[in-house]
Amino acid sequence: ESLADVVGRIPGNEHGRVRVERYDFPDGTREWAIYIAGTEGVAGVEPWDVKSDVELYIGRASASSAAVDRALAMAGRQSDEPLHVIGYSQGGIIAAHKAAADAAVPTLITIATPVMAELPKDVLSVDLRHGDDPVAGLSGHGPSVGTGAPESLVVRRTVPDEAPYRQ
Repeated sequence: ESLADVVGRIPGNEHGRVRVERYDFPDGTREWAIYIAGTEGVAGVEPWDVKSDVELYIGRASASSAAVDRALAMAGRQSDEPLHVIGYSQGGIIAAHKAAADAAVPTLITIATPVMAELPKDVLSVDLRHGDDPVAGLSGHGPSVGTGAPESLVVRRTVPDEAPYRQ
């Protein structure tokens, strides 16, 4: 029902790293959504490790991106079926790469992601980032508006130093 609900569907550590959902419509068409979690672990321990962070950041495939592709294949998604991609941190890098490369992606939502994808004009992009987050800061300042569809946007906020939970 809301952006918060969508972000809340990204799996936490206890629920795996990827969630794939299939939506079947009365006319027989299907759409998919994939929710991709962020970094977990040190290099060589699991696919969402720091090694994958570096590989993805420099534009290479990684064990985590291969796991996402495998999850979609295992779920039965066909390449021409719409895929909405949502990712947090490292998952956002994977989501951004997928949105830039997959012609059937209409929606990209990223949270605290160290890249900003150059997207086709038909992809709606919503990019959520904290101005004082060092991970999101790796993307540089990036565009002040989203890339992709004209309705795309970047939502930024910086938490003041005097905020109660900053102590």
